[in-house]
Amino acid sequence: MEHEQIIRHSYRIPASELDDISVRVNGREQEIISLSNHGIGIRCRPPEESFEVGALPLDIELRLGDKLLCFTGNVAHITHQDDSDDYLCGIDLVDMDEASREALLAYVARIRAAIFKSE
Repeated sequence: MEHEQIIRHSYRIPASELDDISVRVNGREQEIISLSNHGIGIRCRPPEESFEVGALPLDIELRLGDKLLCFTGNVAHITHQDDSDDYLCGIDLVDMDEASREALLAYVARIRAAIFKSE
């Protein structure tokens, strides 16, 4: 069976570099693994039915400090982590209004600049 190749279009910030951020997916708090301009990676265990590629869109509430951004998300991939019972779920953020998109881009740019400045 041939696997579909995943192509990254932007830099993903690992959770260890994120500050004052949280996410709720379909009303449930989730652990953030990474964040980019267009998506979010969360850890789930075991994968919920709603976390299936091609499933119905997800309601995403992303809190960046004092800002609450609301998006619709589509599951891009789910990957089992070999060393645990955990799964990594990659979610594409879609249906962003302009203010939310700008806030997300500014947050990612600020964290990315801090990461590369410290290297």
